[in-house]
Amino acid sequence: METNKLYTVVTGDESGEGAKAEPSEYFLKLAPEEAIAALEAHIKSLEDRLAEFTKVDLQVRENLDKARSVSLELEIAQDLLRRFKKGRGTSD
Repeated sequence: METNKLYTVVTGDESGEGAKAEPSEYFLKLAPEEAIAALEAHIKSLEDRLAEFTKVDLQVRENLDKARSVSLELEIAQDLLRRFKKGRGTSD
């Protein structure tokens, strides 16, 4: 997964909890509206990258692995957005 300035991906623990995103200092210093907009833009870029995999052969192991990685990061980023909005008492 790529490094980004909005969050760090933390792997699961012994309790069975999966990987999740921990917001970065940069993200936490943004105004809430700016943080949401930045995260939504990042999610959109991940969705666009994932869509590119419709044009490649997923029978090739390397392509499939890359698609899975982007898909996982997308899920993690979406979860962070949900948690952040819930913490602020907003929803979409």
